[in-house]
Amino acid sequence: MYVILWCAIALVAFVQASRLNAAYSSTVRVSLDVRLFGYQDASQEEIDSFIVYMSSHGQDRRARLFRVPIYSSYLWAAFAFVVTLLLTLVQLDVLQFTMHL
Repeated sequence: MYVILWCAIALVAFVQASRLNAAYSSTVRVSLDVRLFGYQDASQEEIDSFIVYMSSHGQDRRARLFRVPIYSSYLWAAFAFVVTLLLTLVQLDVLQFTMHL
């Protein structure tokens, strides 16, 4: 029972880290769009300094768990691997799910 609880808590941390990295990546994309198309009241110098700030601190702002940057693609790959592994183990009768009625 506690294993399931700890796995659920860890999953929440991984999902939040991937969401944070996705938000940062979208902010970088928006900053590049601002640089390309400009902004109404901002001077070119302000826009360039924003671009330099976003690009220079990129690696520092990535969310990491256990020193590994967490991306949603990593989570989906791990999920697909676990599901495939479980299905294979059930098909080989290594794992058996019995229902007690």
